[in-house]
Amino acid sequence: MRAATGVSLALLLVLCAAPGCGSGGPSRTPEEVTLEFLGTLKEGDYASAYDMLSAADREGMTEEQWRGYLAELLSGIDESVSYEITDEQTSEDEAAVGVEITQGGESQTLYIMLVPEGDDWKISLERSETMNN
Repeated sequence: MRAATGVSLALLLVLCAAPGCGSGGPSRTPEEVTLEFLGTLKEGDYASAYDMLSAADREGMTEEQWRGYLAELLSGIDESVSYEITDEQTSEDEAAVGVEITQGGESQTLYIMLVPEGDDWKISLERSETMNN
């Protein structure tokens, strides 16, 4: 009996590790997604960063336009730039992640907005720009 219970528990754990099991919400936290997004930008992996954008942002901008946007946005930023998550506020339909960005001894806090899509959070440039202006 004990062996059967152990097998059943192991099977349940494996099934619940599959995408879509559980609450049906995003599988990662907004902070985890934001850190991955910033890391891809810092590494120059703009295609992966583009894939992390919300569907609405990707519909409004091709990957080529995204690269042009980044060229303008990231001009003047060197490899000494660092960032730290300072705050996270999450509701059912959006999240705001505060990021303190430091370069050359000067710091600025920006908020990156995310929206849930499927089983993950996606970066919302439109909401981020609204929040930071």
